[in-house]
Amino acid sequence: MTIELRSQFSFDLVHEVLAGALDLAIVTEPQDSPLLSKVQIGESPFYIAVAKRDDLAALLLMARNGVTVRPLAETELRMKTYLASRADNESKVASELLRAFMRKLSDVNKYKQLPLPISV
Repeated sequence: MTIELRSQFSFDLVHEVLAGALDLAIVTEPQDSPLLSKVQIGESPFYIAVAKRDDLAALLLMARNGVTVRPLAETELRMKTYLASRADNESKVASELLRAFMRKLSDVNKYKQLPLPISV
């Protein structure tokens, strides 16, 4: 078994999965395709960074170093991450890895950490 780590655009990784060059890929927002099997493994908001000299800075509480980073509250502006494979992939190793990952993910989701409100 060979494990190869690549860093590419999600579109390129999905193309390689569909072409059979990769068995699995971790991608953000893959296109819908009947040939692609995907499961969501993560979701995170987009962030905005504002410098003290920016006009928007007056609206946000600034960090000590003059730059603040805040998540955008809009739920539509969230980045969803998926584990993707070909729907007709016959690799037993990839299939077993995907099943094991799904079992582990369902266990992790049972015990989500509660957010702790911290004032800045």
